[in-house]
Order: sequence, then C-alpha cells, then structure tokens
Amino acid sequence: LFWLAEGYKPKLKGPPYFSAVITSYFAGIAMWAMYIPPPPDIPHGCPYDVASFVWVVLEICSGIVAYDAIFFFLHLAMHAMPGTVGAAVSHARHHSLDGSRWDTKLTNQQRCETAGRVVHHSLVDGALQVLVNILVQRHTPWGCVKSRLARYLHNVIVTLMLTEAHTTAASPKIARRWFVGVRDHYLHHRHRGQPYQQFFSYLDSTLQWCEAAARRRCVTRRA
Repeated sequence: LFWLAEGYKPKLKGPPYFSAVITSYFAGIAMWAMYIPPPPDIPHGCPYDVASFVWVVLEICSGIVAYDAIFFFLHLAMHAMPGTVGAAVSHARHHSLDGSRWDTKLTNQQRCETAGRVVHHSLVDGALQVLVNILVQRHTPWGCVKSRLARYLHNVIVTLMLTEAHTTAASPKIARRWFVGVRDHYLHHRHRGQPYQQFFSYLDSTLQWCEAAARRRCVTRRA
C-alpha cells in the first residue's frame, strides 16, 4: 500500500534485501519455537461478550505500549552510545538509506528511502525487535497468558505502524493521524536524534524535560 503511494517497485536484489530478511526472520522464529516452549494453556481470545472484547483490546494495547517503551530505551542506547551499543547492533545499517530520496545522482529505483527501510537493518538489530515483540506477547503486564487473537492482531498492528513510520508517502495517513511517534519518525531519520519512540511520544517528552532540567542546573551552578 505504501509502496504504491511512493511509486516504488520492490527488488529482490539490492537494499533493503527482502529475501534475506524474510529467510532470517522465519529461521529465527523456527529456532525459537524449537528450543523455547510457549506459555501453557494459551486461550483463543475470541470475544463472546462485551467484557471479553474489552479484555482483548486491553491485551493488544498493553502489548503495543510495552513494545514501544522497551524498544525506546534500546533505540536510545544505540544512538547515545554509538561506539559500543550502536556498533554492537550495527544500527547504522538501518540509517544507511536515509537521504537517498534526495540524491539527484540516483535513479528512482535506487532511491530506497521508502517504507522498505523498516526491514533494512542488521541481523542483531532485527533480532532485538523480534525478541522484544515476543517478550511482550507471551504475557500481559499483569501476568496473564496473552490470547492467540491478541497476539495475531498485535503482529498486524505493529507491522503496519512500523511500516507507516518509515514511509515517505504523504498518504495514506492511518496511524500518523493519531500517533505522534509514527508521524514524526521521519525526523529521526533526518537527523538521527529525537524522537526515538516509534509509536508514542511520552518518553521523548520526558527525556526532553530531563535534559532541560539538567541544563538549568548547570546554568545555576555556574552562576
């Protein structure tokens, strides 16, 4: 959908290397399933009344919020400590296509600053995202085993939100209408600073407040 809006035709060869990403993703999932047992007694989650419907919605929302919060700190560490955490994760690979949209020396097919950047990352970087996603989907924050329906919908919604956060298409605007992190993630790819949150904005706002408070203390001490 976003590629159509961008006028981009996906390639099997060249960045963002979809065939390699898909292969490594399913290989990793298969290895996880082989060695890590799932939680016991996973409910199906199909709602049968209002209360069960609300429960599924809470499961989905809590998982998305938890994923975004946990990965915020990992993402922040990658940029705050580029020589250690960033280098170990090879996060620079994810940003290697930034700016290609404006490079006049490239053809349209070589300008890869598209929604495909969502899967253009190192193996370690991608594995971290998948592991965080698995972590928040095994149990709810209140300790209950998450239902199969909530897990499925979580995967669909998170994938769509991440893809829209990386698109350069002006429309369609779905998650960007409601979520500041999705709407402003393109700014992070412009200057590699804030916002670090991919979906919401409260942690970036808190970080800005802390940085401003620290600067005020420094000014006060110097005075």
